[in-house]
Amino acid sequence: MGPLIGDNGFCALYGRALRLVGPDYTWLASTAPCQTRAAQIDALDDMLASVAPDLAQAAHAALLQTFTNLLASLIGHALARRLLDAAAVDGEEKKVQDHN
Repeated sequence: MGPLIGDNGFCALYGRALRLVGPDYTWLASTAPCQTRAAQIDALDDMLASVAPDLAQAAHAALLQTFTNLLASLIGHALARRLLDAAAVDGEEKKVQDHN
């Protein structure tokens, strides 16, 4: 996804998604301003780990759905799905590499 929208595009979409889900998950409002995708993902992981698992799961699902909807509204549903699927595969490959 990075080459298509870059860190600035990601940060803009992510920030908007946070503002949209913020009323339901006020603890997400303490998120620091986005600098890079990697830093923001790490910060989100830390925040999700700091709350009850069921709340973290609900917040993560809402944030992902909102982000996906925003991205799809800009580039279309088919391309958004392909990008997110590719990003998921890349993320899993990176995790495997990090553990080796």
